[in-house]
Amino acid sequence: EAFSAYSISGSPKALEGAPGVSRVADVLSSKGITGLSIISRKIESAIKAAHAPRSSSIYAETFSDRVTSSIARAKELGAKLKRRGLMNGSWHLPADSPSCCTSDICMQLQQVAQIIMNRDTLEAKRDAFFVQQDGYDTHNNNLPRLKSLLDDLDEALQCFAEELKAQGVWDKTAIVLASDFGRSLPSNGLGTDHGWAGNFFVVGGAVNGGQVLGEYPNDLTEHSPYNVERGRILPTVPWDAVWAAVAEWMGLNENRISKLLPNLSNFDREKLFSRSDLFVQ
Repeated sequence: EAFSAYSISGSPKALEGAPGVSRVADVLSSKGITGLSIISRKIESAIKAAHAPRSSSIYAETFSDRVTSSIARAKELGAKLKRRGLMNGSWHLPADSPSCCTSDICMQLQQVAQIIMNRDTLEAKRDAFFVQQDGYDTHNNNLPRLKSLLDDLDEALQCFAEELKAQGVWDKTAIVLASDFGRSLPSNGLGTDHGWAGNFFVVGGAVNGGQVLGEYPNDLTEHSPYNVERGRILPTVPWDAVWAAVAEWMGLNENRISKLLPNLSNFDREKLFSRSDLFVQ
């Protein structure tokens, strides 16, 4: 059974899938379907004509196919996403408060909610979405910047959760918040530097919340075996552990999970998580 994939922030590696097998991910912006620019729309017929002739080069043929299919898909997806609006409108907080959707991360999640709202029209079965909030590389101005970022994220998740509850799909949604790297423990004087170990947050209506999973390091001193250098801590749980549980919750069997996460076999079973660890039964 195929997944549909959507990114509201570029073309992440995580949504590439298997070349020639997986569906190509749809890429939107935080403002929705971008499509052709005003100038490009004026010469759309010429663009299509330039890519119509068959080529003897597989590379040229693949490129031409991607161009024409992308134009068609943008129009199709744009039309389908206009069919049903959000249950909670434009996600405004009470009248005496500003809109909670002033941040880019909130606008990205609003686009995700819009896609989910039109899931029947899109014939969705199991969808994967990617959004991104930049700014956490806090080498300086750490505390005020972190507070601002987390305030934006908190408001965005509140709006997103309330919308999906209104749509009746919150219990079918799991959000994994992760970073590509952690931060060092000691300050550099202004902030923190690149680290290794970090935290995952998993949020959703079916998540068995209120718990901390994994093994907290029992020694964080300078001489700790977990301390690689300058407060960069070795992870005690592999990156794959959370994704294994999420994949199982999404219906993948053990064989497919092992193909999706080939590094699982490198870790002891007790280091990994299962569906029953993360989600309610």
